[in-house]
Amino acid sequence: MRDRSFRRGATSWLDDLIFKFRAQEVLSSLPVPAPLVADLGSGYDARFLRAARRTGRIGAGIVVDVSLDASRPEAGIALIEADLSERLPIRDSSVDATTSLAVLEHLDRPDVHLSEMHRILRSGGVAIITTPSTRSKRLLELLAFRLHVIDAAEIRDHKHYYTEPQLRTLLVRAGFAENAIAYRSFELGMNQLVVAVKEGAVDGTEGTGGFVKVDGGE
Repeated sequence: MRDRSFRRGATSWLDDLIFKFRAQEVLSSLPVPAPLVADLGSGYDARFLRAARRTGRIGAGIVVDVSLDASRPEAGIALIEADLSERLPIRDSSVDATTSLAVLEHLDRPDVHLSEMHRILRSGGVAIITTPSTRSKRLLELLAFRLHVIDAAEIRDHKHYYTEPQLRTLLVRAGFAENAIAYRSFELGMNQLVVAVKEGAVDGTEGTGGFVKVDGGE
C-alpha cells in the first residue's frame, strides 16, 4: 500500500493539464443528477469531486484515498483515508456513481477495487473509470524519466497498463454485465474511459461495513 496520495506535493503544469482533460471526460459521463458520488482514489486535495460539485452535477460526495487534506473541510464531502485494495467503510448499494481517475494502474489488487465500486453502487448506478492505455507507456516514461515534466514517482508506481479486453474482463468479474459496459479511448488513444452500469441489485440493502453519512447526501 502506498502512503502518498497524488497531489500531496507539487505537480507540474503538464500533470495539471492531463488531469484537467481526464476530469472533463469523467464529468461528461456522470449521470445527471448524481445525488451522491464516491471518488475512489481522489488524490490528496479531492480536486475532481470539489470541482464537480461546483458545476451542480453532484449533490454530495465521498472521497477515498490513502491520505487526504483535512484542512479544507467542505459541507457535503466526507473524507475516508483507506487502502483502495481493501473493503471500504461504505454501505452496500448506497451511492449513485463511483469514479476512479487514473487509479487502477497503481493497484496490486485491481479486482478488489472494482468489486468495491460495484458493491457500493445502487441499482442503475454508474462506475466511471479512466486508466492509461498500453500505448501510453513509452510516452509517459519519456515525459517522467527523460524530460522530467510529469511526476516520476507516479509513473514509477504503475503496476500494469490495461487493454480494452482486460478491462472488460475485470469489470465482469467484479459483477458488471458485459452488455452494461461502454468503452472509449481519448487523448489520441493514450487514455481510456470505461462506464459500467450496475444491474440487478436492490436499492437500500445494507452491508456489514460501516456507513459514511454525508451532510446533504442521502
